[in-house]
Amino acid sequence: MAIQLGLIGNQTFGEIWVYYKQVALGSAVISSLWLLLFIFLSVNCGNFKITK
Repeated sequence: MAIQLGLIGNQTFGEIWVYYKQVALGSAVISSLWLLLFIFLSVNCGNFKITK
């Protein structure tokens, strides 16, 4: 796909590589935030109560 964008589009391979890195970083951040939200809701609202 990167080759197609480089050959057909007017972007260089370096620009495409930077774009893909930004997308991967954004995806990782969003995934980690969803994980934190899931853990918070599981502990506070679910059946996974932490007791001493």
